[in-house]
Amino acid sequence: MTLGPGEEDEVNLEEVMTRLESMGSGQTQKIYRSHSLEGAAFGVKVGDMKKLLSPLKKDQPLVRELYATGNADAMYLAALAADATTVSEEELDDWVEAARWYMVGEYAVAGLAAESPHGWKVGLRWIEAEAPHVAAGGWATLGHWVSLRPDEDLDLAALRGLLDRVRSQLPE
Repeated sequence: MTLGPGEEDEVNLEEVMTRLESMGSGQTQKIYRSHSLEGAAFGVKVGDMKKLLSPLKKDQPLVRELYATGNADAMYLAALAADATTVSEEELDDWVEAARWYMVGEYAVAGLAAESPHGWKVGLRWIEAEAPHVAAGGWATLGHWVSLRPDEDLDLAALRGLLDRVRSQLPE
């Protein structure tokens, strides 16, 4: 995927997965696994994976294929490359449900959701979920959403309500 002069700026799923695998390291994978990662992953550092974003942002069907692999590195990369202006609520719902590792759900998918037109709405819905990983993704989405908005656009009463909820649910 390091494209040279004259090369087409198109890639396919196999090429991206091969590139991700080559960028992975056993040490990074070990660190991720010590931080609750289970399942398929190559152990790619986020900074390294960002080098692959340019051609992916132009190919949203490929982004969806990457997420569907279930590989944590591919899922994270896909959420970074996804177009927040066109992602649907349904797709966000599917992605947060599939995100079984907090780095995917609470960082990449939550960031995508917050940048989308659906961020506030899905964040509020997700915090009500019974599945802890979905609820965590909801709280993360709301945090990201607030950080992206000018203060004058924030519903301070709603945010106070959320903060009161957090305070009431924290153990003494």
